[in-house]
Amino acid sequence: VLFKNSRTLFTRMFLRTHFDEDNGDLYEGTVSDFGQTNYRTFEPKTDETNQTLDPIISFKNALEDSDNIKNTLKEHIDMESFITFWALESILGHWDGYAGNRNNYYVYHSRSSGKFTFIPWGLDDVLDPNLMEEREPYAFSNSVIANAFLSNSELMEQFHDEVQRLMDSVWDEASILDEIDRIEALLSTEIVLGERSQYIDEVRSFVEERREYMDSVSDPDYGEPTPPYCIQEVGSIEASFETSWGTLQEQSPSTVGTVEMEMIWDNESLTFEQIGSTVGQSDSGSDRDVILLIGQLGDDYPAFIFPYVDFDRDEAESGNEIEIDSINTWANVLYTDASLSYEPIQAAMIHSGTIRFDEYNPTNGGSVQGHLSTNIYNWVEVFE
Repeated sequence: VLFKNSRTLFTRMFLRTHFDEDNGDLYEGTVSDFGQTNYRTFEPKTDETNQTLDPIISFKNALEDSDNIKNTLKEHIDMESFITFWALESILGHWDGYAGNRNNYYVYHSRSSGKFTFIPWGLDDVLDPNLMEEREPYAFSNSVIANAFLSNSELMEQFHDEVQRLMDSVWDEASILDEIDRIEALLSTEIVLGERSQYIDEVRSFVEERREYMDSVSDPDYGEPTPPYCIQEVGSIEASFETSWGTLQEQSPSTVGTVEMEMIWDNESLTFEQIGSTVGQSDSGSDRDVILLIGQLGDDYPAFIFPYVDFDRDEAESGNEIEIDSINTWANVLYTDASLSYEPIQAAMIHSGTIRFDEYNPTNGGSVQGHLSTNIYNWVEVFE
């Protein structure tokens, strides 16, 4: 009750601060848009919000019936703030936001103005230099409104002007890099960064390269948007393992130790030629270890799929069940085959579950035994 009341209070304070009112309609967008089907996923967030989605449906219908898209948009949304919102999503590479994936945002429908304002949310997939590898347009345009802008040259000119204004006034590479350095130094006083330093360097690369990249690519084309993606459960892993500590460098890891593993993927049980397990010190810190369960698929030109778990060594030695929380203990599922020159890529995600060590001796050749139980997740296209 206390949490609910506190959340309600902060929501009202936010709305009053930014809109001078708190009695409008606040919706959260989760794979949501003003289109034929995915308007239904808008979630009302306050008691005052229209629960039947009438403002959402009214705007959706207006867009579908419009013969002047610019006027329709001006009538229903705060155009100035939306252009800034979209420009910043694009500059930051927020592909999992509204314009890119119709996800991770709020909209507030003011009772006084009758217009929607977009509010950013869930910016955990930004500043990723991998976005720039395919030379795709920097402006995301899969949402109904962003795609509508592409159909109107005057609206796109306003968008480009706002992007340029933000790049000139806000995107100060030197200041941003200084802030990254400050945060990295602060984090290093509390945790061993280990392999996390690699991800911080990737953020630096994005900041350093973003301006040149944006100048070198064209606008996206107007047309039918691609379906959005969301993270969904795609399978599960139940595995018992017995292996030896210090085996991470073994040349044939699928032959090391003994593993009984049932992996369900898209409702099918994977069949492995052989399964092994290796364990040893993690690259993420001298007090951390990592265990891999390596399953071989096929024989002549084998592929390998291997879940791994990175954990605190003291937790493993305690014999307690360790929760995979993606903070203190993290895990993923990797895959590789001959077409990848046997370089591993991420195949799926693990965000929950447990690992338990019944025996854990972190010395070379020491016995390691236990059980892994988890669900696996992946990005899945959403068509409805």
